Amino acid sequence: MPDTGVMDEDCEVGVSRTGLENGELRRMIAQSGWSHLLLDDDELERSLQAVRPPDEACWVFAYGSLLWNPVFTPVECRAAVLPGYHRRFCFWIHAGRASPQTPGLMMGLLPGGSCRGQLLRIAPKQAGTELPLLWRREMLTGAYIPRLLPVRSQGGTVHALVFAANPRHPTFAADLDLEQAACAIAHASGPLGRNLDYLRRTVETLRQLGIPDRGLERLAGAVI
Repeated sequence: MPDTGVMDEDCEVGVSRTGLENGELRRMIAQSGWSHLLLDDDELERSLQAVRPPDEACWVFAYGSLLWNPVFTPVECRAAVLPGYHRRFCFWIHAGRASPQTPGLMMGLLPGGSCRGQLLRIAPKQAGTELPLLWRREMLTGAYIPRLLPVRSQGGTVHALVFAANPRHPTFAADLDLEQAACAIAHASGPLGRNLDYLRRTVETLRQLGIPDRGLERLAGAVI
């Protein structure tokens, strides 16, 4: 069977390392009619170099799908808190776990409150390979603003890569109420699976990590 560029874990599909390496996610976005948003390789590289942490201290803050499908293998994980931001479904998507006919929603970090998640450390010898791959996953359309921010953990505060929401992005949708968001997530699906599975997997992982998120719990409960 040919490699479709998606992952198969617990009967679920999603972003895979192979799919990122061979440009499958880029092609999905282009085919959805949003190719004008795609950043080329030079733009991705400039974005990465603007915030690239030292290889020996390469931390990434995970708050959504990076918690359960980071694609890379972290050499260390720490429970962590990012002050000043909270997670929320705040972007429309038309590819991946959605389609132009059934748009879905993707999470981002918005100002206010705090966000509990995990710090993932990339090994120094792997940073040169893993960071560009991470950018192909998170920064293809510029929906996020990558930043190096202080993140707290029991091991101390470290400066980690944080992908905050870009409120000027054309797909930004922070004003949706609970019912509107639940309806969109309930109906959206695409080549990478159902939008609902993305929500449920995130909620389940947060529960397993002992991280309560009342907003996501309410959203999951509202999806019919």
